[in-house]
Amino acid sequence: MPKVFKNCGVESPVATILWRREGWPAQQAKKIGRIFDEGIDPPEKEYYTVIQMIKIDKIESASRRTIVDRAVGQIAASIFRGELPFGSRLPPIRRLAEELGVTIPTTQRIVAKLETIGLVTTRHGSGVAVNDPKKSVGMNGFPQWLESVLDFRDVAAKLLDDFLQLRQILAVEMFCHLRPKLMAEDFYMLDQTLTQMEVMVEQGPTDLSALVELDIAIVDRLVSRFDQSAFAMIFNVFAQLLRQVSSVQRAMYAIPAENIAAYRTVFGLMRSELDEPAFCTALRTAIREFDKATVDRFKTLAVTSDNG
Repeated sequence: MPKVFKNCGVESPVATILWRREGWPAQQAKKIGRIFDEGIDPPEKEYYTVIQMIKIDKIESASRRTIVDRAVGQIAASIFRGELPFGSRLPPIRRLAEELGVTIPTTQRIVAKLETIGLVTTRHGSGVAVNDPKKSVGMNGFPQWLESVLDFRDVAAKLLDDFLQLRQILAVEMFCHLRPKLMAEDFYMLDQTLTQMEVMVEQGPTDLSALVELDIAIVDRLVSRFDQSAFAMIFNVFAQLLRQVSSVQRAMYAIPAENIAAYRTVFGLMRSELDEPAFCTALRTAIREFDKATVDRFKTLAVTSDNG
């Protein structure tokens, strides 16, 4: 089996806070960061200095979560790309920990998270087996899958387009169902959120993360009124995708005014006197046009690093 793992060392959150926020010398900050990232017993004086300056328990937890997430992403990408084929096995825990450059308990958390996604299965006595992601990974694994193929522009764009088509079908169904049920107070709250988005865009520069959260708030309100659990699960995956994959976020909110205009169009249609077939057709067209523009922009972003 090819060695596809590498040390997952990252700039420690502990070191970052000490260096950038507290003004520590870079080398000393890195040293303390390494203490908490790798579980090294620190000199007592340095340990209590850190304790006094920051809430180290929270930062240590954040640091370990970062390492786990990076390692999970690395292994998941290898599985999704076929570098770790279906039926192969991960190295034994101790060796995997050495290859990743992390502790055994951290490696166990990494494997547990991969198993939760559906990418591997732990079999006592025979190790950790790699699953076929097309058969074993649920919707919650989609953001990870898309992230793993960002270097393959056409593949990533096709995956995103497929997901947006599914979301489009569900969104049209939801809006058609909700149209006669939404009350004045619902439209008022939705209009208020859109106004917040407009103010944010006008003030500029636009904070895309804040814009995403306002967008998600609109969808959350509509989904909660629809009261359909399966729909909620799909839209929760979409929210996760927006928060997790920055190139999707940048593609969808490249021109924030278009997002606002799309919502205005949808809400205008919902208030219109169109009969149901005409309403659903107009709604489907509006969503499809917006999603097509998103996928076209995504194609140019998918080949760039998703870390920036």
